Amino acid sequence: MIAPLERFGLLLFAVACLFASGCEHKAGRSILGTTVAGREVTASLDGNGFISGRDDVAVVRFALGEMVVAKDRVDLDGKELAKIPGETKKVEIDYTNGALMIKADGETVLHKESTKK
Repeated sequence: MIAPLERFGLLLFAVACLFASGCEHKAGRSILGTTVAGREVTASLDGNGFISGRDDVAVVRFALGEMVVAKDRVDLDGKELAKIPGETKKVEIDYTNGALMIKADGETVLHKESTKK
């Protein structure tokens, strides 16, 4: 039979081993979508994200900042990232492992590797 003090020592050892091996918290994935002015905007993002429609633009907030999908362009924090045709019906945004990809009606308009902040 194991004495209470030995049992406590084993428990302490097990907890110490868990902490020594390290812990890594990974945020989930956000799958978002909205329709603004007849245009579907979807976003698949590592971590937390938020999407909303404002006037005639879609606004996506995520790890890189605030992305605005306007009629003929996509901006990130007020700086133009990509031009898109004004008649685009679907914009897809993907942010995975630090890489950012934007598609307009299935055509890639931006692909940047390692955009992590």
